[in-house]
Amino acid sequence: MVPPAPPATLKRNPNRTVSLSREADGSAVVIKRFHAEGMLARLGDRGRARREYEALARLAARGVAVPAPVAWRRRGGAWELVTEWIPRTRTLAELLATDADSVARDLQLARELGRLLAHLHACGLDHRDLHPGNVLIGEGGGVWLVDLGGARFRRQITAPLMVRDLVSMCASVREVLPSGFRSRCFLSWWRALDHTLRDRLPPRRAVIEGIEPRARTRRRAIVARQRARWTRESGVCRRSPTDGGVLLERREPARLGAEPMLVPVHSAEGWADSGRAGDHRLPCAVPLWWRAGEDAEGRVGLPAGTERVDRLRPTPGARLFFRAGHLLGTLHDRGLGLDELRAEELWVARDGRLLLGPAPHLEARERPRWPRLVGLPEPRTPRERAAFASGFVNACRGTLRERAALRRELLDG
Repeated sequence: MVPPAPPATLKRNPNRTVSLSREADGSAVVIKRFHAEGMLARLGDRGRARREYEALARLAARGVAVPAPVAWRRRGGAWELVTEWIPRTRTLAELLATDADSVARDLQLARELGRLLAHLHACGLDHRDLHPGNVLIGEGGGVWLVDLGGARFRRQITAPLMVRDLVSMCASVREVLPSGFRSRCFLSWWRALDHTLRDRLPPRRAVIEGIEPRARTRRRAIVARQRARWTRESGVCRRSPTDGGVLLERREPARLGAEPMLVPVHSAEGWADSGRAGDHRLPCAVPLWWRAGEDAEGRVGLPAGTERVDRLRPTPGARLFFRAGHLLGTLHDRGLGLDELRAEELWVARDGRLLLGPAPHLEARERPRWPRLVGLPEPRTPRERAAFASGFVNACRGTLRERAALRRELLDG
């Protein structure tokens, strides 16, 4: 987050607004202004500002990298928390959205994240909301924890709480960062833990092997819960009134290139399903806008030159089956499935990638079964089956052991 000219809004939701501003002495500060919806909810804003201020002060006194708390106060009819501005930083979420490959190669960052989590556990902090948006990364190195709104201090950090935090961290990044990065982060956390905390945990192998399946389940639940973001004003949608209705527009650039292909969507459920698929980083049509009202309609976008499979009729071959395996492997990795996959619901980009079309109806499945293929070829020769298995395993984000077992299962089956 490189600071714009203050004052400027950094983040906003219905309950709080985070802004960059300047105090009377000219110092740059971050102000979190609380404005909970509803009179009863607003009665708790004072306690929220005070608790977060005290949590920051307590962690700073223990040497944890957090923004220094400046004040908590009431101003302009609302309670505020004031903290220092840390220049030349970006959230980990921003870095992952713009250059995930560089993050994946930064093993020092993985180690720093693990050590930060171990430090939080040593302080007895139960954060409750660990995700990339709550971590600042400095241009020249350094990691800071922000947003302690739901944090509580415990007299004793138990093994279930520590494992829960590991699951939360893994769930928030497993669809974008490889297992090597996640393993390095875990090992750094394990080694930095005080022995009194480590003695409360099961053996290291048991801990790490239990994280992946739980993280996948948790990520799926989070994305399903956040599906409603695509039907209202939120961090992903901008809402504005129109004649006879309401228009929802995607906030982030779609990055579809010049002259993308626009495909109509005729239900709010289908529009939200496209958003949910994108939140899982599936290769799919991108939701662009939805207009609610009497003549409700929306649009999703695909890269220019994308063709529907049933119209293109690609020639079966190893390359096609690798890409088909990669698509189905991505669904399997997310714990999602389709009852059937139809040629008219599948698209081929110019670079050969297979994309899900608009409004994919995805079901949560711990052990996804194979969808019934309609109008699509199946791999039959050994070469085609090997290509399909390679694409499938390549899409999976689990550990090396899990991927090896999956490859054996596919080839033996």
